[in-house]
Amino acid sequence: MGLLLLILGFFTLPILIGLIIMPIGSLLLVIGIYISFWKLIPGHKLMEPKIKTFKDQYIESSPILTMIFGKRQQQKPDLKE
Repeated sequence: MGLLLLILGFFTLPILIGLIIMPIGSLLLVIGIYISFWKLIPGHKLMEPKIKTFKDQYIESSPILTMIFGKRQQQKPDLKE
């Protein structure tokens, strides 16, 4: 689907509609290639928890990343009423 949008965007460049269609097509193409290569790796399910812990450690190591991507603590409802 991404390749079709990319080609369609290329052919509609003279009308300037291609400037809108081409980036969407290339983004879909890149996401599709990434997902298909990830599924080709044997044991990719075993690597996902390790990647998640590495990502969490990386975010916690930087104060700026913690502010942007950090987990916000949920406020507990006050049930004293």
